Amino acid sequence: MSKKNDQKNQNSIKDNDVEESEIEEKGEVEEFEEFAEEDLNYDEGIFEELEFENEEAQKKMEKLRAEKLKHRRALKKLKFEKEDLSPNGLDIVKLIGFNNYVKLVFLYGGTTLYLPQHEKLIERKRRAYVYDVYLGYGSDIKKTTYVFGLSESTVRRYVADERKYQMNKRLKERKKQN
Repeated sequence: MSKKNDQKNQNSIKDNDVEESEIEEKGEVEEFEEFAEEDLNYDEGIFEELEFENEEAQKKMEKLRAEKLKHRRALKKLKFEKEDLSPNGLDIVKLIGFNNYVKLVFLYGGTTLYLPQHEKLIERKRRAYVYDVYLGYGSDIKKTTYVFGLSESTVRRYVADERKYQMNKRLKERKKQN
């Protein structure tokens, strides 16, 4: 019985994600069209600053510029939809929503993003926690190693790292006060 309820809850969560994503899709178009226009205006400004040796060269460049602007505007109007996304893209859309995915693509598209593992994000807090427990046991390394299942050298390293961190933190606070 609980499996059926869990499955219903997951399906309703997926349905809600789709509805929110569809709502978000409408807002993203206006937001990025404004930036695209600024980009085109920048190109026009650069073109106006150019000087040409003769009229024929200027006419050719104006014609080329007009073609470029026409095609760039046409490309800017093209919008991607969920059907255009790869399976990985769809997974990300499910996590952060379509609008946020569009922003992510717009800001970081074509670059390599490194997302650290959860363990790396909480590493400093983990060291601090081990350090606090170590102090709670009266600075007893053996008890701390037993409780966490860590080696003595790891506990010693965590303690030393945390002491350095605490010391640096106090020094920075003193500098701010002075």
